[in-house]
Amino acid sequence: ETSGLREGHEFLREDSTTIDVNRRLRPDVIVRMPGEKHIIIDSKVSLTDYERAISSTDTSERSRHTKALVGSMKSHIKGLADKHYAHLPGLNSPDYVLMFMPIEGAYMMAIEADQGVFEAAFEKGVAVVTPSTLYATLKLIEQLWRAEKQSENMVRLIDRAGKLHDKMASFVESFEEIGMRLDQAQKAFDTSLNRIKTGPGNVISQIDTLGKLA
Repeated sequence: ETSGLREGHEFLREDSTTIDVNRRLRPDVIVRMPGEKHIIIDSKVSLTDYERAISSTDTSERSRHTKALVGSMKSHIKGLADKHYAHLPGLNSPDYVLMFMPIEGAYMMAIEADQGVFEAAFEKGVAVVTPSTLYATLKLIEQLWRAEKQSENMVRLIDRAGKLHDKMASFVESFEEIGMRLDQAQKAFDTSLNRIKTGPGNVISQIDTLGKLA
């Protein structure tokens, strides 16, 4: 929401999807993108070992908890890859699921302990993101939506301008026809007046002649 996306519009929370009669998956967040694309975000990352590592004063114990953190992440990465979120029915998802780590320090600790963990995750279709990288990703999606809406508005504007032009052309045509009809009516009026009052043998002169004869 901070990035400008709206729940129920550009993203959904815990939207469950059944892939067969015995299996139901519930991604934490499904982000909609322009063009009927989707991005799945998983945030169920355990950071218990990270908390134990940073609170530990013993070097060997800290190292043990750090290794446990990396092991926990690898296990979670494998679990996400095995869920095959990208192939869920009704979703047109990229080949990657975003695994959200809410603490930047945990990410740094894991990558210092095993630099290949995130590269291996990427090969499995899992991209690990932190608050800063996730926000940047979502902000980019928000910009894509803004551009999409501006494009849609431009299409509507062009369509509305075309309809206005057609309506104005039709109005001018009708107005010209009204002028032509008025001109015809004026000519008919003049002809009638001429027959009654001013033309040779008009009705008024004939009535005057009848009056004189009487």
